[in-house]
Amino acid sequence: ARWRRSRQGPRPALDRFPSGASDRHPRRQSSWNIQTYQIIHDETRAIAHWLDADGKATGEAAVFLSPRGALVTHILLDGDEAAKARALLSIASRLAPPVATLAAARRLESLGAIEPFPSWDELRAAITEGASGPEIQPLLSAAGDARSRAGLLLAEGRPLESLNATAEAEAALLDAYYRSRRPTDGEFRGLWRHQAAPLPGHDWEETVARLARHGFTAFFPNFLWGGVAFHPSEVLPVAALDAADDPLAACLEACRRHGIELHVWKVNFNLGRATPAAFARELRAAGRTQVLFDGSPREDWLCPTHPENRDLEIRSMVEVAERYAIDGVHFDYIRYPGREACFCPGCRSRFEARIGRALGDWPQAVRDDPELVASWGDFRREAITAVVRGVSERLRYSRPEVKISAAVFRHWPSDREVLGQDWGHWLEQGYLDFVTPMNYERSVAGFEAMTRRQLGWSAGRPLYPGIGFSVWDTGTALPVIAQIEAARRLGTGGYMIFEYDSAAAADLLPALGAGITAPGER
Repeated sequence: ARWRRSRQGPRPALDRFPSGASDRHPRRQSSWNIQTYQIIHDETRAIAHWLDADGKATGEAAVFLSPRGALVTHILLDGDEAAKARALLSIASRLAPPVATLAAARRLESLGAIEPFPSWDELRAAITEGASGPEIQPLLSAAGDARSRAGLLLAEGRPLESLNATAEAEAALLDAYYRSRRPTDGEFRGLWRHQAAPLPGHDWEETVARLARHGFTAFFPNFLWGGVAFHPSEVLPVAALDAADDPLAACLEACRRHGIELHVWKVNFNLGRATPAAFARELRAAGRTQVLFDGSPREDWLCPTHPENRDLEIRSMVEVAERYAIDGVHFDYIRYPGREACFCPGCRSRFEARIGRALGDWPQAVRDDPELVASWGDFRREAITAVVRGVSERLRYSRPEVKISAAVFRHWPSDREVLGQDWGHWLEQGYLDFVTPMNYERSVAGFEAMTRRQLGWSAGRPLYPGIGFSVWDTGTALPVIAQIEAARRLGTGGYMIFEYDSAAAADLLPALGAGITAPGER
């Protein structure tokens, strides 16, 4: 052994893994616990140290190196993968020098080939075509100079320095691209956040202010689930909150200050992990949770045909719109989990009452008999539609200015059959003001074709396609921008992005706000 572990314990919040730290992306490692070691051989040394949350040296080693290997004192977390990759390559190259040369050559060769652009020349051409600001040309010049420098450094046998120059070239090129995109006035720009809390380390004021600063117009935080509310509620159990705490009121106040629409997002039917255990047990004991086709329970999902469940869904969404001056309520999971659900005893008895006779071969009969297959499909769809219609009827009366929307699956004709999600019908009947299909497709062509089909099913009502930044592994905002431009070509009038988390706050919003969603006149 060339080092010995001496102790382990909780540590203060530590800054990002060394190499690549910057003011723009502070504390992207944020390790909460590290291993500390004592060097016992003179061939081993510490080659990097942790910083604290203020960027000051802690004296704690982050990386040890010996001729036989390297040790990092905490696993690397998500965030700033490019800088961490360079750091790991730097370590590896000390043990196997050819690794760095090979990596630097390949990195330089692929410079500028960033999805959806296949090469440096095509990305640069897109920048030049869209450029209108005086800052673009200096950035292009800086990118070209850094690219040339990277080639010279590689030829001189300095691969790690070449990699740094390549990173500089890419950063300048991306900055030029982001700034070359132009905003469109009057566009609906929404962001989902799958939390009922502000960004980590921030309050609602800063979380919402970032949206306004980068030109977004609407915020969709997840304050409601099937079995729990994250605001004071008389309809659903309330998640653990301080006695005087009302996060929804604080979020709404921040949105009003910054001119951001607030749409409360509810996950329908799915109980959610924060549902109190006693309430979940009560629902299961009352036969209000789902049973799959094979008879196994689906205890985290409420049965949509149960009248008390539908009433719970409707009242929880109406309550939040009537208690708070929010701009909208937003359905999600407004469907069955799949074709295999629900076949609980309650579904059987309610379906038998609907068709006027008992079924002997349950549940196989609703799959084998063509007449029953059609009736069963109508029965499932109506259970889901009843909730959408119920919320719509109540709010059109009590708060007609509230916008009602839904996050939906992509392909309405099959989704209405398999999931009971009849969103084309909901739009046609006016139950919804707009719909947001979750078009999490990396291909721009696929995204555009999908959105074009959906517009044909939207009954002339607004359809804002959902773009899946957080479900891709891209590292840049380019695919998001390309899909925003596709939505504009189709005339959707807006779009939604999943999701507003720390990565989006640090990487996506500044890139979009530099150009394509820039607020006001630039």
